[in-house]
Amino acid sequence: MYRLDLSANVQRYPQEDDDWCGEACAQMTRNGYPTASERRYYSQAALYNKIQAANGANTDPDKVWATTPHGMQGCLQSDSDPPVNWVEHADSDRNEVISFLVFGMYNKGFPTPVIVDEGAHWVVVVGWKTDVEPVPGSTPKLKFIHYLDPNSSDGGSSHTMMPASKWFSQHWDAPIVLPGTWEGKYVAIGQGPDPA
Repeated sequence: MYRLDLSANVQRYPQEDDDWCGEACAQMTRNGYPTASERRYYSQAALYNKIQAANGANTDPDKVWATTPHGMQGCLQSDSDPPVNWVEHADSDRNEVISFLVFGMYNKGFPTPVIVDEGAHWVVVVGWKTDVEPVPGSTPKLKFIHYLDPNSSDGGSSHTMMPASKWFSQHWDAPIVLPGTWEGKYVAIGQGPDPA
């Protein structure tokens, strides 16, 4: 098996408001860059403003979405300099999104925010185990996943290497059900190819 663990780079933060799981995940992600000089601390209130500015037309009047995928991607990219390239990756095939997450984290070393529980919550993936190393030409299969959950009283609960079968049955058992271009899809906000 091949293991990637970025958890030592990522400061854990609990969400400061009932609807701020996205803000807390953005906070953990921005303060979890692989290069220490690039890590930046932002308050969740400041990140709330960045997320709301990027949420765009997909924000439902009833605020079904507190943080849309557009909002998370726009927030993370808003002050990132090249070659950092945050990409909103959505697909109805959850294995395809896992492949994006695994290869992106392997190549770039960044934590990756994902939406779980049919669109109800954000968490940050900080590690995983696959059956083979994710190098070009390989097709790694996810075996375990390690994520930080901001909805916790202990500063962001660390779920050490949850089996993939449990992840798929508890958190990714169904795609997003909330309205938007990502309805019926699974979503991860990760590192894409370097911008040209």
